Amino acid sequence: MKLLIVDDSKEIRDRILRLISANTQFTKVFQAENLIQTKNIISTEFPEVLLLDIQLHDGTAFDILDSIDRSAYSPIIMILTNFDLPLYREKAAEKGVSFFFDKSTEFLDLKYALQNFISKDQGFFF
Repeated sequence: MKLLIVDDSKEIRDRILRLISANTQFTKVFQAENLIQTKNIISTEFPEVLLLDIQLHDGTAFDILDSIDRSAYSPIIMILTNFDLPLYREKAAEKGVSFFFDKSTEFLDLKYALQNFISKDQGFFF
C-alpha cells in the first residue's frame, strides 16, 4: 500500500515518518510539500492513502481534492492540520475525507488510525 504525506513542514513530515516507521502495510511512502509535487505524485503513483495538511504555501488540501477524478481514483483521505475549525471539518466531510486530525491534540490518533484502519474497514473520525 502506498502513502503520500503532504505537508509544507519537513519537521512534520519527518515526525510522521517516525510515527509510521514500524507499519509494514506501506510498501512505498512519498512526500510532497506543495500542490505541484502532490499532483505529480498522485498522477504517476496513485497512492492508496493521502495524508494532507490543509494549508500549504501554494494552496490547500481542498485544491488537491478538487483536482482528483474520483471516478478513476478513490484514495483513503486523511487530514492532519493545525486548523481544526468546524468549517474545515464540514468541508472535509463533503469532499470525502475519512479522517480529520488536529496536529496539536490528535497526532497519536493518526498513528492508531494508520495502524488499525488501513488493515480493516474504512472508518470516519470527525
